[in-house]
Amino acid sequence: MQLLSDRLRFVPVFALFVAMLSLLLQVSIQAESKSDLLRLKNSTGFWKPIQITLIETSGSVSPENRSSLLIQIESTKYGLFAYRKETRADEVTFHKKKRLTEKRFEEILSKLYELGFKSFPYESLPKTQMLGVSYNSVELILDAEKHHFFYLHQDLGKKNMKSKKAIIEYIRGIKI
Repeated sequence: MQLLSDRLRFVPVFALFVAMLSLLLQVSIQAESKSDLLRLKNSTGFWKPIQITLIETSGSVSPENRSSLLIQIESTKYGLFAYRKETRADEVTFHKKKRLTEKRFEEILSKLYELGFKSFPYESLPKTQMLGVSYNSVELILDAEKHHFFYLHQDLGKKNMKSKKAIIEYIRGIKI
């Protein structure tokens, strides 16, 4: 009976320990992404060249079924911008370029860090390609650092694509 009582006293202490460890990890991740963001500015406080690009196409299908999506978020010497272009049946259905606030730009970069974009190395286009299949891509260029991956729409449901899918869905959902 005494042994059970001793174990029950240990449970709240262990739960508190786990909660504190979890909180420390979250703070550490946030601090790391904040310091990463600070390194992306030059000595005068301006953003270094940064470009986030998502490109999706329907591949080789009949003209009335063709579609494409281009989303680009970038820092240039002229400012911070978001660009989105969508086509359907070879006609532009949506085309907009918008200046971003620094706060919004930081939110986008922070979310990509949180989703683990930096864990993906620069991936080249597969050497063996299937005829008529569209290889979509996501690229992140942070000054001299490059991350890039390709994907097929039908592969996004696979278990090993979970983190890539989260990144793709986040970029697709950016309001412009």
